[in-house]
Amino acid sequence: MSDDVFGGEVEHRLRRASARVRAASLDAQARDWVAERPDRVGFARLAQADYEIDRAAGRFGAGLPPHWGRTLAGMLAGAAVSLTILLTARQAASLPVLLAAIGAGPVVAQAVISFIGRFRPRPTPGPPAIDDPYFHGDLTRRLEACAAAARVDRSEEHRAAADDIGRALIWLPAARAEE
Repeated sequence: MSDDVFGGEVEHRLRRASARVRAASLDAQARDWVAERPDRVGFARLAQADYEIDRAAGRFGAGLPPHWGRTLAGMLAGAAVSLTILLTARQAASLPVLLAAIGAGPVVAQAVISFIGRFRPRPTPGPPAIDDPYFHGDLTRRLEACAAAARVDRSEEHRAAADDIGRALIWLPAARAEE
């Protein structure tokens, strides 16, 4: 993540912030489940903040889903396998051939998606987000910068994102109080 609070478009900054909050929420939830750090409410409040941040990012543009390339490759591979089975069968309308085509397509699609997903870059190991003493302060500063940029935007939809960010900024201190 860049060190510049104002670096990049607001949508991309919000997506990065959402990813950080989601990681912290999952870390806090996993720790609660193994009772390493009992916390019944903090991760839920972080998840609510993530929802609001993601909603604000969505107001800046529909954008593509995060892993659209591998999803598209999987869908195309699944369709290709199904069509190959149907076009090469002697009796394409027979029940076993139809069942094979229907069953093989999704299985191949998921296999391709999983295979491509294995090659994504791994994050560098460091302290879990929930243990970072600067997590809340840095995230709050970044979200306030995004809210300021959203408030002065010409688009009414973008200005509405500032309200979503404001709600996220309410949830973050509530989550921190639970730690």
